[in-house]
Amino acid sequence: ITRNELEKILIHTVSKKMKIIFVFAFNTGCRLGEIINLRWQNINLENNTITIGDELFTTKNEKQRIIPMTKEIILILKKLDKKRNQPQHFVFGKFPTFPFNSDYVSKCFKKACRKAKMNEEIHFHTLRHSFASNLAMRGVPIIIIKELLGHSSIVTTEVYSHTNIESLQMAIKRLKVA
Repeated sequence: ITRNELEKILIHTVSKKMKIIFVFAFNTGCRLGEIINLRWQNINLENNTITIGDELFTTKNEKQRIIPMTKEIILILKKLDKKRNQPQHFVFGKFPTFPFNSDYVSKCFKKACRKAKMNEEIHFHTLRHSFASNLAMRGVPIIIIKELLGHSSIVTTEVYSHTNIESLQMAIKRLKVA
């Protein structure tokens, strides 16, 4: 989905916490499980990085990764940081010590998508796909996208190397007739 489509979904999202989770997913490419299990000890606001995976949460491929934050994510987390209490508390928890259920978050996203009259094929994981696709369309090397997503194989990441017609047209315009 595009940024504009995300905005349409956010307009139809009632919960502020859900809005923040959706924006976070769109800007980080994190899996839902990674987001709902993220704790304040994984956030470094000095270096503007997020560590995915630690002794309390194991990633899908069991490898820790570090993701740089966008300006939007930095602002969101700084606002939330003022409310946090402990490093072990969840960043996006239902309560500081209690995470959201992934099914609940998925259903909230789907409900907002339906209200926004989005394609029925859009689901929470689409935010991860959108992150990767947006990077690929901006010319970010596939190996970098692989690292940001935490894929163990470049083959998995190559799914995101598809481009839209605008990207193809821009590429052709770079060819110069001698």
